[in-house]
Amino acid sequence: MKRKTSQAFTLIELLVVMVIIGIIAAMIVGVSSLVNNKAARTRALGEIKAMSAACESYKADNGAYPRQTLVTEQDTGMPPPPLDPRVNENPLSTYYVAASLFLYEQLSGDVNGKLQPGATDANGVPAKIYLTFKPGQLSINNPGGSTVILPGTSTVGYIQDPFGNAYGYSTAAAKTEDDYKASVLQLQAPPPGAVNQTAATPPPRPSTLYGYNPSFDMWSTVGIVTANPGPVPDAHHERWVKNW
Repeated sequence: MKRKTSQAFTLIELLVVMVIIGIIAAMIVGVSSLVNNKAARTRALGEIKAMSAACESYKADNGAYPRQTLVTEQDTGMPPPPLDPRVNENPLSTYYVAASLFLYEQLSGDVNGKLQPGATDANGVPAKIYLTFKPGQLSINNPGGSTVILPGTSTVGYIQDPFGNAYGYSTAAAKTEDDYKASVLQLQAPPPGAVNQTAATPPPRPSTLYGYNPSFDMWSTVGIVTANPGPVPDAHHERWVKNW
């Protein structure tokens, strides 16, 4: 009489199958994460290009890019600007939030940050809208922790990148260039009553530079949150999505 053979899996076979499934699942998660990260970077690049184009339109109307002392740059002779991509690398800092909110207000026409683009000023003149932001592009603060967005009551915290942090925006390099040009003009200006004054040698450019672009710097740290590295720049910049 023939012996009946068992068709059941052994414990070792079950363990091998579980290990294989685990490896495949890890590979799927890794690929999915890579795809999502690439999609987020692509979106960040597109948003930076859109905001940069809006800044150009803003300059065409106002003669300068959006900038504000103590928000996107510092006073002459003072310590490094509040937000400088060379030294500020923490997108959770108040520097990022303040500069990002300022940029939003200037480009959206929502001058009070209350989700009311194009609102009129005290003279009844509506603020010009250079770029329309979608709710998903903004960090919005709702009263009482509500999830309902109420224009006029809800407020904008900052322009939010696809990684959930504030975009960086700085005119630090523009301020450095302005200060240098002013020093050249002052040095070369002849004193009152001078005749045939020989032009003075232009002063050397400052050894300490802030920012990268002579217009404005705009970037996303792509979810990298670090403390300020101090005098050592570019610690993570090669991974950022940026306009320089």
